Amino acid sequence: LTTAKTAAPAVENYEEDDDLIGLITSNADASGQYVIFRNGFDKLYAINVAKVEELIAYNEIELTDNSNTFSLISGVAKVRGNVIPIVNFDRWLGNEADMSAYELVMICNYGSERLGMVIKNVLGILSIDSQKMVDNSDKDEKTSFITEVALGGVHGLCLVFDSDKMLMDIFPKIETTEIAKTHGLTLGRFLKGKLLSAEDSGVIRGALITVYEQLGLDYEVFKNGQLLLERLRELDPDNVSLIVTDLEMPVMDGLKMIE
Repeated sequence: LTTAKTAAPAVENYEEDDDLIGLITSNADASGQYVIFRNGFDKLYAINVAKVEELIAYNEIELTDNSNTFSLISGVAKVRGNVIPIVNFDRWLGNEADMSAYELVMICNYGSERLGMVIKNVLGILSIDSQKMVDNSDKDEKTSFITEVALGGVHGLCLVFDSDKMLMDIFPKIETTEIAKTHGLTLGRFLKGKLLSAEDSGVIRGALITVYEQLGLDYEVFKNGQLLLERLRELDPDNVSLIVTDLEMPVMDGLKMIE
């Protein structure tokens, strides 16, 4: 991946008149690529590049403030002709630095929703091996896993945050609306065996369980591909009808599990 104006791997240093830093993902293996960024307290965080549309200088956006001081949504801004909610990443984490610490807005695309996330800066883009990721969700519900990174002369621990949970925290109606769509679902084909499912996000695991329960399936859900694979080896293959897996997971991702 490269920036729109330079092929350098890091985009931390940019000129004030650079109104857009575009991330080109067309030739990237998005399943293992992460954008590494800093929050207002210089801690390292990561998000999969598949969710990142572009980076915009914070001082280039015209923000209409939210009337609710304590809202996770700071306000809205018009980006590329679209009105997008702007979220302060640190406020979602439970802290808020001085606004002078923030330099970028990361535009994230969830398919049905888009939002801008206010961050300090971006170090660059890094491939992370799932085997080097340690599950951290039991210690912090807002992070999926933790890993060690070295990029642009910076070395340290990096938290891959649960972006699905952030979306649900900011737009709680989404979860209710999406689950409501599953009411009345029926199986179009009888499954004569167990369904195994792997998903590291606690929010998505909960949604999957809701659907599986409504369908009356015999199912088991795991936090990563390694746990699912270990369980699969204990079962008679004839008693397993379907496997549903996420791609991005710690310890073992979905692609490795399929292999």
